[in-house]
Amino acid sequence: MILANEMKQTQEVILKEETVIIQTSKACKLFFQYLELGKARLTTLVMTSAVAGYFMGPGDLDLKTLLCCSVGTGFMSASSHVFNQLLEVPHDAMMGRTKQRLLVQKSITTQHAVIFGILVGFFGLAMLCMAVNPLTCFLGALTWLLYVAVYTPMKRISILNTWIGSVVGALPTLMGFTALTNKVSLDGALLFAISFSWQFPHFNALSWYLRKDYARAGYKMMSVCNQNLCRSTTLNYACVLPLICLMTCISGLTSKEFFVVSLPVNGVFIFLSYDFFKQPTVTNARKLFKYSLIYLPLIFSLMFVCKGKYSLGFNVFFATEEEI
Repeated sequence: MILANEMKQTQEVILKEETVIIQTSKACKLFFQYLELGKARLTTLVMTSAVAGYFMGPGDLDLKTLLCCSVGTGFMSASSHVFNQLLEVPHDAMMGRTKQRLLVQKSITTQHAVIFGILVGFFGLAMLCMAVNPLTCFLGALTWLLYVAVYTPMKRISILNTWIGSVVGALPTLMGFTALTNKVSLDGALLFAISFSWQFPHFNALSWYLRKDYARAGYKMMSVCNQNLCRSTTLNYACVLPLICLMTCISGLTSKEFFVVSLPVNGVFIFLSYDFFKQPTVTNARKLFKYSLIYLPLIFSLMFVCKGKYSLGFNVFFATEEEI
């Protein structure tokens, strides 16, 4: 009798442990599905852009505001990616690089994705509004609306989608700047302009070697509809970048040394863009795309090192004696 009870208790313990393991496994799977649905890598780049904009602002850097700006921007980015995928399921199914997405494969239900997208979007907006400032919150909402309600449907209507997408891609940098300044100034506009101009060599190169996929899905990309314009805008916007870098020196956002040290970085970008313009091969497109991934973090790092008129200080989590 005693032995039977012990065996029963042992079986119950084993059953409980197995249940915990199964539940943990399901939770982990769901967590990684959420990361995939929110495009974690792309969202991380968006958050990094916001951080770069914040670090280029004037005055002391408040770590609480920086953290809330970064996380809030990340939530808004993840939410926009969820709704972008919800709207593009039939088109994603036609493209080699997107046909394995969760919603296409029905690995997660539409209702589940909608709830997740709404929740992270709400928390992102709330964080930006209450812990950062209303202006940054407004820019976050604008970015979300432009991406989901304008850029996503426009991809199947007009090549102007690339310009809208470039605005969307550049706004997080401005959001970081306004998180510290609570205003849109010339310096913030210059940061925005750098991110905006960078989008064209970056995305045009990517879309060039994926143009068959885009054409199959019915997307109106320059690489599909107007290849000459795709090549020329790539080179033109790459050539604009050194001029914007010069303007940051004139405005005082950076020191004059920044323009000098940025010249080789911009020079390589222009050289690769020119190669792509003259010989638009897949190889040249890939070279340009890979360098574009390095370009933006490198140029923002140089800007920070050569920061101009603004002092650099840190206001961490607790008030100083003077504030008390």
